[in-house]
Amino acid sequence: MFENIPSDTRNKINSAMKNSGAITNTTPPKELAGYLCVAHLLGAGGASKFARGNDGRDGNGTSGRSYYQMGYNSISNSVTS
Repeated sequence: MFENIPSDTRNKINSAMKNSGAITNTTPPKELAGYLCVAHLLGAGGASKFARGNDGRDGNGTSGRSYYQMGYNSISNSVTS
């Protein structure tokens, strides 16, 4: 799923979310994948808000929570940080 997202885009989202305190170097891969999906839907700022408990929706009514679950579930339990 994430191999189609350019690495510079992933790095920018990661940096924005780290700077906001939403993620750290120890955030589990499954959570990172979830937040990356939320950022795709709502932007890095929306993903940071989501990480602090504020679920947003896009213009079609799609929730950040639904995209988080899609990303979270896309990572195998055997993946470690």
